[in-house]
Amino acid sequence: MVSQKVTALDWTPDLIADFQPSIEANPWRHGSAFDVLQGARAFEVCQDESRALVAVRTVKNSAGTRLDVMALVSTGDRLDAVAFDAAVTHIAHTLGAKQLAMATIHPHIAKACARAGWIPTGQLMIKILEPMQ
Repeated sequence: MVSQKVTALDWTPDLIADFQPSIEANPWRHGSAFDVLQGARAFEVCQDESRALVAVRTVKNSAGTRLDVMALVSTGDRLDAVAFDAAVTHIAHTLGAKQLAMATIHPHIAKACARAGWIPTGQLMIKILEPMQ
């Protein structure tokens, strides 16, 4: 098994700029980087040569806490679906979330997430998490 490292990052202007391609690909065009990333936490995911930045926000709802993936951008080789799923599941458990959600306009991301157990609901992908053992 390949080890994966997930590191929390502090927001900087350069980090916000790094997320711009993902913000521009948002299916709902929520606005500026500030609008999309406000209240989000940033993480770097590294696995071998694969690297990605992910911005997430927790949202309280009637089923508990959901972790919304607000932005995702590769900074090295792309993470495969299993690695991405493992990373955001780890982040979700760390932040006490019971569900995951992510919007995408990219069919290859939707298909990859579906292979990793996410449920496609149009442009929104969701996943109910198993409780941590």
